[in-house]
Amino acid sequence: MGKSKKAQIPEWLPNWQDETQYPDPEETSLRGWAWEFLRRNAEYGKLWDRFASLPSVPVHHDFSAEDIRERLEKDFGVLLPAAPSLNSSHSDFQNRPVFVRHGRMWLKPVDWPSDLDPYVADACALELGEDMIQFDLRWPMEPQLRAIRSVLKAQSQHLQDLGIID
Repeated sequence: MGKSKKAQIPEWLPNWQDETQYPDPEETSLRGWAWEFLRRNAEYGKLWDRFASLPSVPVHHDFSAEDIRERLEKDFGVLLPAAPSLNSSHSDFQNRPVFVRHGRMWLKPVDWPSDLDPYVADACALELGEDMIQFDLRWPMEPQLRAIRSVLKAQSQHLQDLGIID
């Protein structure tokens, strides 16, 4: 009978029995906790290893760095990846990883011509309390601005009600 292989534990992985090796639950952001869980994901680690080993220029092999970046975003919600060994208390954690949350809203502003379909606004929140909005410059700007202003005010009020922002 074959021997079962035991998964090798990475050197950087904190000892789960030593609470001093983990971030303070009272001080750690949602992004920090998301990273602490994701960096332990074996599939993320494999994809990171492939990404880190590739040259930054496109290659004609199995995967290019850009292909892997796309998979990291699609499969793990990571826009800018980081090595799994980076812990959330490290100073580099301010810059990487960057998680992406996407939302899609169908907006039809007041006074929008009835013969035109509503436009789609893609919103991306990088951190709680931050939004990036995509506008379609082929459509009139003012109705888009009025509509998104209304959406952002509602989101801001919701975050204030939750006590997340002042």
